[in-house]
Amino acid sequence: ASMLRKRDKFGVMVDTTNWREAQRRARSIQLGPQGECVNNEWEVDHTLLDILVIDEETMQIAGRPWLTAIIDRYSRCIVGFSISFAPPSWASVMDALRVAVMPKDWVYEGFKILGNGQSGIENPWNCHGKPDRLIMDHGRDFKSLSMEETLTALGIEPDHAKPKKPWLKGKIERWFGTLEEQIVHMMPGTVFSKWESRKFYNSEKMAVLTIDEVNWIVAKWVIDIYHQDQHAKIGRSPAQAWEEGLKETVPHREI
Repeated sequence: ASMLRKRDKFGVMVDTTNWREAQRRARSIQLGPQGECVNNEWEVDHTLLDILVIDEETMQIAGRPWLTAIIDRYSRCIVGFSISFAPPSWASVMDALRVAVMPKDWVYEGFKILGNGQSGIENPWNCHGKPDRLIMDHGRDFKSLSMEETLTALGIEPDHAKPKKPWLKGKIERWFGTLEEQIVHMMPGTVFSKWESRKFYNSEKMAVLTIDEVNWIVAKWVIDIYHQDQHAKIGRSPAQAWEEGLKETVPHREI
């Protein structure tokens, strides 16, 4: 509980000082790394989404899909994600990373198939590039030889967060919670995390969305809502933090 209270102080520190000073103070109280600039540090992780989806052809329950997502620590932007039925593996990380490093024009083109020639997304998704470090946990999917070779080829330093220190990878974990609360638990076919919520809700009967439709809904929410709304911890929207962060330079640090 005390650590949670310390993390909540970051937004106050930004308001009363500035971003750089807030970051310096945050490190001293283990608030959790904030990232020094855009594309400095990304966090990646998986979560099993709280929703049942149907097969597009058979219209039968296909199961709950997995989401692999990557967040930029500095801006809080989601730089890439992947949704599939495959359990977490280095392949799902690579799929999300492929979305993250590339310009997103092809993503919009893919969504046009679902929207009669329109992607249905109003804002740009300008996040792309590669991080200096990719922060992961110690799961086997993050320690495979294929994963290591790919990161080496891209010039990305793997950084495995220390066990029992969740604040070292807290940005992506908190974002998963925000996603579930604001959008997934509002979808038909949701599987509520709390028993009291799902007691009178038949998830299987209400399931009507395909995995492609869930993918579009998540993308729409990320780009048009989450990225555009002011983030309480950084005092600006993730999209604004990304654009402003691209213009900022990291001051020289004395050794």
